[in-house]
Amino acid sequence: MDASIWLIGLVLVLVLTAEFINGWTDAPNAIATVVATSTLSVRGAVTLAVICNILGALSGTAVVAWSSFAASVGIPTSESHALIAGLAGAGLATATHQILSEAARAVTTFVLRGE
Repeated sequence: MDASIWLIGLVLVLVLTAEFINGWTDAPNAIATVVATSTLSVRGAVTLAVICNILGALSGTAVVAWSSFAASVGIPTSESHALIAGLAGAGLATATHQILSEAARAVTTFVLRGE
């Protein structure tokens, strides 16, 4: 076998392991928060975590299935556009507070000066 195939396989195993561990550590954090604040019972929090984790895994599968279906019937899709839009959305969500603060400051300055 070609060395690149082994490298791709190794990277895939590492990524899947990282994703498994990420989910493994995120679920208890979400459960602990709602249980500690008495928002949900332990059973309710665990049930909600299980349902949401399964839906999250299936929604990722749905994206792959949709892309495969669209490609097979000739519907144009662009995963690169989706990736760029996702990154832009994450950046906007992260910077929204700062952007709104700067906009409010600019409007306030403009109004107070009477311009």
